[in-house]
Amino acid sequence: MIWFWKYVVQFRGSREESIARLKATLSTEKWNRLVPTFSGERIKIYHKLPALFANSWNPIFDGQFVQSSSGTRLVGYFRVHWFVFVFILVFLGVCLFQLYDAWSQPEVMPGMVAGWREHNISFSFQFLGFFTLINILGWAIGIPYQRRMLAAIQEAANNR
Repeated sequence: MIWFWKYVVQFRGSREESIARLKATLSTEKWNRLVPTFSGERIKIYHKLPALFANSWNPIFDGQFVQSSSGTRLVGYFRVHWFVFVFILVFLGVCLFQLYDAWSQPEVMPGMVAGWREHNISFSFQFLGFFTLINILGWAIGIPYQRRMLAAIQEAANNR
């Protein structure tokens, strides 16, 4: 389950029938933690997390129903909230700038302790690794929720 990877689900029938089937499927008790938002032929689905649990990387399915000659297709992708995406970019930029700044400084500078450059570079790599680990962990926690959303969409597509 990769963010921004396109997923296509084929529905039988018209666009209106497909939207109605997906609404009916998502309104059942089985899928009560999935929260859909319909606007015309667009849909957004996210998984409502249990109480006292938060995951900023909680996946959001963003899709659109497209009419084709063979029926209707739901074309969409998983993404994260825009604030999380901006946070990742800014934080990554700061980490890389710190690494570049330490790398570009001369080894010996007046008033600095010997070995300061290697220490700063090592710290920057450790910080970058920790940041990467947090992002991978947040993404991995969201994988079951992505699978659950796709299972609900597939169930709606296979219902008659």
